[in-house]
Amino acid sequence: MKIVKVAPLTLTVELDPTDCIALFVACQKATAHYDYEYPVAQIEATGAAALVPPPRILADGGRATMAKLESWRSNLDAPRWTAEQDRLLSERYRTAETHELLRSLPGRSWGAIAKRAKVLKLPKRDADARHRIGKNVSVDEQAIVAEYRSGGHTWKELAAKHEVSEDVIGRVLRTHGALGLRPAHARPRYKHDRTFFDVIDSEAKAYWLGFVAADGCVTRRGKKGSGLTVTLGIKDIAHVRLFREAMGADNPIAIRRHTLKGRVYQAACLNIWGDCLPDALLRHGVTARKSLTQGWPELTGDLLRHYLRGYFDGDGHVGVYRQVWHMNVIGSMPFILRWREHMRGVGAANGGLSHPQGNTAVGVLYYGGNRQVRAIHHYLYRDATIALLRKAQPPSF
Repeated sequence: MKIVKVAPLTLTVELDPTDCIALFVACQKATAHYDYEYPVAQIEATGAAALVPPPRILADGGRATMAKLESWRSNLDAPRWTAEQDRLLSERYRTAETHELLRSLPGRSWGAIAKRAKVLKLPKRDADARHRIGKNVSVDEQAIVAEYRSGGHTWKELAAKHEVSEDVIGRVLRTHGALGLRPAHARPRYKHDRTFFDVIDSEAKAYWLGFVAADGCVTRRGKKGSGLTVTLGIKDIAHVRLFREAMGADNPIAIRRHTLKGRVYQAACLNIWGDCLPDALLRHGVTARKSLTQGWPELTGDLLRHYLRGYFDGDGHVGVYRQVWHMNVIGSMPFILRWREHMRGVGAANGGLSHPQGNTAVGVLYYGGNRQVRAIHHYLYRDATIALLRKAQPPSF
């Protein structure tokens, strides 16, 4: 861009007729307007007649907002309708289904098709052919969303495949509520076993399912997408590494700091993003906000025992006070009641039940006494190959 003349309120420039944004940025500098609005009417452009926005763009006393300018700029760059496209639209607009029209006119959104039909004065579409769809959605965008949700592509890969920028990929995913990852250059894509929780048929799967049910955080369709987070105190970072290894993941473990009552604590946090894990966990009763909804697993025999050990390692406690063993576990009331009933079969009494902070949806089950606590502990940790060591080997008296 070449600045020819600068006056107090007038700027004369020579530039590419399509580079409207550069023109208005130059105008901003010349007139000291920094509120993202530009005095369009005060611009003189030499050799750039097509650059001046039409009157409909100007508003509020001859000023154009950045959003309007961006929209106008995109229209300048859009490919023109060809005679063949007009002929196809005229023949099929009234009777063809929405998705069929989108496929036959690649690169055109439904809003653009409807607008062109209005320009051509085509008759209204038949009721049978109508299908509700966003006006700015094209068949290409549907493909991007489908490929992204399949979990096999990063933003960078999608941008290269569809020959667009990563910013365009991000806009499409946000528009369709499919956003789950930042661009690949901002957050690397890590691997993990997406089918780990599909079928619970081993000690490892049963144990980690119970552990996640107790101490995991499941996110479904959040601002950052869907995923699973496991956070433990820094002293248990080795257990977080075991979970990462079982999942076949190479995600880094973040060390975070938390302040509670003036004291600073460190925690080891593992984030695994993707729709597959939350969907599989949901089928096994592990939901978001599970503290109030956690149900009893549909497992039997040793698989159930491994599951309960994982749950206890996450939300249970065992220790010695005045040479007497004590044990407690917390969870939703339906789960805790089933736990108490199940433990009767291994030699434990009813145990004491309370509600933390008066919340009747959550229960804490207490056991005391060497005999019954040892019976429960032996049942949970007998011949275990996966366990949280400080609970599997509590201090003896």
